[in-house]
Amino acid sequence: CPVCERAKKRNDDFPKLGAPAQRALANAGIATLRDLARWREPDLMALHGMGPKQMLALKVIIRKHRLAFNTNTQNLQPGI
Repeated sequence: CPVCERAKKRNDDFPKLGAPAQRALANAGIATLRDLARWREPDLMALHGMGPKQMLALKVIIRKHRLAFNTNTQNLQPGI
């Protein structure tokens, strides 16, 4: 399926996440850590399939790569 194919193309830098979280990221068009950094934490948490454990794993990996989540409150929709 297209969602599964997008998830397979994700960067290996992503932590291992449960299938619901992987699908949530793939459906949101998040395939790289830079894609992830365009999102605000509350917006990621609002995705169906994301939870505190998955967010913690994403926070660790994004900091490891010296990136940060978006903090812009004006642009609530990533990619706009």
